[in-house]
Parts: sequence; structure tokens; C-alpha cells
Amino acid sequence: METFQFAVFCVAFYTFVVSSPIKEFYPKRDVATLKKYQMECVEDTKVDPDLVIRFKAGDWRSEQPSLKNWVLCILNKMGLMTMDGVYRLDEAMARVGTKDKDMAEKLIDQCLSTTALPAPDIAWKYVHCLHVNDPLGNYSSISILTP
Repeated sequence: METFQFAVFCVAFYTFVVSSPIKEFYPKRDVATLKKYQMECVEDTKVDPDLVIRFKAGDWRSEQPSLKNWVLCILNKMGLMTMDGVYRLDEAMARVGTKDKDMAEKLIDQCLSTTALPAPDIAWKYVHCLHVNDPLGNYSSISILTP
């Protein structure tokens, strides 16, 4: 019975994390890459997949270190943040359309930590701030969550 439950969980996890609905404007190659990073980071950080599923569904209550490390891992794989928590503004701005650069830069500035924190906390606060201040995913190219 445990094998069956695990199999059901794996299918549900794959369906939610890898096959979640995406807005049409989000480039398919970016979506595939992001989903690949999300899965790789689950393995790399050993985060509980259930935490990831709840997080992607909008449940921000868990601040488990493994979930924060998962967020940092994805930002790092995307080239948006180093593992030391240093944000790569040049890489982020290269992903944003010309007409949106000023707004995106303001959003990034608003969301980056101004105090010294551990790298996973910097990543967590950044992604949470983007989620709160860009709920429609207009700047999804600089976020780890697909719209």
C-alpha cells in the first residue's frame, strides 16, 4: 500500500509542479527550463515536495530552511542570484522588455533586502515580495514562479 501511495504522490507532485497552467505570454522554452530547475532543486535541497506544492499554491506560511534553500537554488540556476545571495541585476534586466525596464528595476529594488541576511532568507524575501507586488506575474521572467 505504501508504494501505491508514494506513486500517487509522485504523480500529483509532477502534475502540480511540472504541469501547472502557464499564461500564454510566458515563453515555452523558459517554462520548460524553469520547471527543470524546480525539479532539480527539489533533489538538490532535499526539500519536502509537499512543501513545494503548498508554496506554489500560495501557502507562504512555511519558512522551512529547506524551502528557502529551494528558492535560492532556483534563483541561482536561473542566473538571477549567486549562492551567496548577491542579486544579478544585469541578468534580470536582460530578461525584461525595453519598455518595462524602469518598472522592473523599481520592483527589484523594492524587493531586495537592504539588511545583511543569510542567502536563503534574501532569496525568500525577494520571491515573496515579487509575489505580493506583482500578483499577475507581469515580471515573471525575474521570478521563480510561473504565472
